[in-house]
Amino acid sequence: MLAFVNDALKDYLGCFVVVFVDDILVYQVRLVLARLRAHQLYVKLEKCVFHVSEIPFLGYIISKRGVQMDQATVQAVLDWPSHGSVKEVQLFLGFQFVITYRPGSRNTKADALSHIHQSVDKGEPTRSMSRRRSGRESLSRLMYPRLLATQVRPTCTKYWWEGMRADIHRVVASCKRPKATVKVQPAERVFIRERVTLTCDIESGGVWNYEWFKNNDPLSEAQRRKNYEISNVDGSHEGDYTCKGRRSTEPRYSEISAAVRLTVSVKPKPKLTLRLKGAALRGSSVTLECVLDQSAGWRFYWTKHTQNPQNGFSTETYSHTISSVSVSDGGQYWCRAGRGNPVNYTPYSDTLRVNVTEPPKPVVSIKPDKDVFRGETVTLRCDIQAGGDTEWKYSWIKSDPVFHSHSTTQEYTISPVTESNSGKYTCRGERRSDSQLSEISDAVTLTVFGEAQAVLSVSPQSWLTEGDSVTLSCEVRDSSTGWTFSWYRDGEELHSDSRREAGGSYTLSAAALHHTGVYECRAKRGEPAFHTQYSNLQPLWITGISTPVTLFTHPSRGQHIINASLSLSCEGQSDSTGWRVRRCTHSGKVSDCTSGWGSVTGSICSISSLSTSHTGVYWCQSETGGRSHPVNITVHSPSNSEAQFSVLSLLSSLLAMSPYLLVSIILGVKCYRARAQPDEVNRM
Repeated sequence: MLAFVNDALKDYLGCFVVVFVDDILVYQVRLVLARLRAHQLYVKLEKCVFHVSEIPFLGYIISKRGVQMDQATVQAVLDWPSHGSVKEVQLFLGFQFVITYRPGSRNTKADALSHIHQSVDKGEPTRSMSRRRSGRESLSRLMYPRLLATQVRPTCTKYWWEGMRADIHRVVASCKRPKATVKVQPAERVFIRERVTLTCDIESGGVWNYEWFKNNDPLSEAQRRKNYEISNVDGSHEGDYTCKGRRSTEPRYSEISAAVRLTVSVKPKPKLTLRLKGAALRGSSVTLECVLDQSAGWRFYWTKHTQNPQNGFSTETYSHTISSVSVSDGGQYWCRAGRGNPVNYTPYSDTLRVNVTEPPKPVVSIKPDKDVFRGETVTLRCDIQAGGDTEWKYSWIKSDPVFHSHSTTQEYTISPVTESNSGKYTCRGERRSDSQLSEISDAVTLTVFGEAQAVLSVSPQSWLTEGDSVTLSCEVRDSSTGWTFSWYRDGEELHSDSRREAGGSYTLSAAALHHTGVYECRAKRGEPAFHTQYSNLQPLWITGISTPVTLFTHPSRGQHIINASLSLSCEGQSDSTGWRVRRCTHSGKVSDCTSGWGSVTGSICSISSLSTSHTGVYWCQSETGGRSHPVNITVHSPSNSEAQFSVLSLLSSLLAMSPYLLVSIILGVKCYRARAQPDEVNRM
């Protein structure tokens, strides 16, 4: 019985099992019960004790503190009775084999037993009673501390128990055995007619004899071999495979490996797929996938147009990517997989057609204009004919300096824009469903200027007679798109005038006296509105057909030079009392002669020394608001011809006053020329 149980549990002995006949001390319960069941050995439940921290076994107490002698056994040794006969002494001597001593204690043992042996050999059971008693007591005193010291500690070194029975000689235990692992090539899931190799790896290395098990049954054809090869696998080879190692040196056994499940099925048919929701767009990336339920260890083979392998290619992975697809890449594709040596192929997949078309080309537009001003809000829009925001994502590229931006909508807004945003812009679409790319749009140039300035001009002139037609034109320098205009007279906006937004023109088809004033304009565009600077000031004078007073200037001309004097007077057919001289300069300020730029004597306004600041429009105005026709006066620096003309005028005046001065000048010129001639002769 003991030999049979030991054989069933031989690879567990010394690790977590101790067996004596039908008594089994177990640490790993499930493994031992499974092994006993495999060998058709059964235990009685009522004789079993589970999950205890201390248990008696063969005269020992085994607990988490270690292995100790049972105190009842120790006490029995101490309480041995005296032996009154030779038979009792002989029985006592039969127990001496359990006594162990430390080195150096042999003489003490011989001394303790000598008295007992002598009494038995001489057949003196009565006379030698005291001697036998003396030997027994000495032997008890020697055994007691040794029995108390008989403990086993659970360490990773070898230890053994020396027991009371002759059948238990030594139990050798190792706290850890080498680990065995089963590896399968090409995979744990294989297909009919494939070649399969199972390998038993033991972590400690060395020379081992290998034992293989399938569903816990020994595999006789695989014994002693590290590699177990199945050349043409079929359904009968399915199951759980385990292995372990055995050798003559310690540790003699490895752990038994974890079970590896080998599954055998019919070869699958790959499924060829394409990650596209529509046609492939030329220039984009396209990925074909050859999908298998199990892909470990496979190499994938691809063919185009035909299933001839000579026209195909292979990949290590289940996908094949064409980074920049062209029209020539379109057509029918197949795939299959293979593994092993020689290669074992799957069937071909169903055909898959790849269609390649030309990508759409986006168009970039800019609002409000390609030419904008610092501070405006600019919106660039990328329009793709084949769809809008629901189908495409967008990327923007700008040159000089280069930058990239990505957007989920068609519009890209810059607010506020600066000069650094000037440059050439392009856009590109990416299809949301499969990342296919459109073409890159043509570049559109955005130019950002500084401040936006409105410029106001008048045609045909700024002084008019009542009933004349006049047009004021307002334009924005460097830009002409998307503007609306506001008009102002004497600082007040012309809200009630419907012509305020009629392009950049403000026309008075029949000017009236109340239209007289200083005009300016301003433009705006965009949302939120962006306004230009106010324009230059433009005076507009409207007078009656005939005026009672006329403005006269002396000298009577419109062009004057600086530092010259000028007088202006209001004169009429009737009394001109109550009329005063007024002006409007380029600054737009309207003022009287008495404001400091002139002096008034009666009805005459005098300017003693003209400067360029006196340039402007002058007119006479009555206390009731009547106006004369205006006079435009311009003051500038004199040119060379004007300076020469002034000198000649001065000389003419002097000569007219004195004929003798004229004769003196002529004589002086002649004398000068006479002196100059000898000098010229000498130089010749």
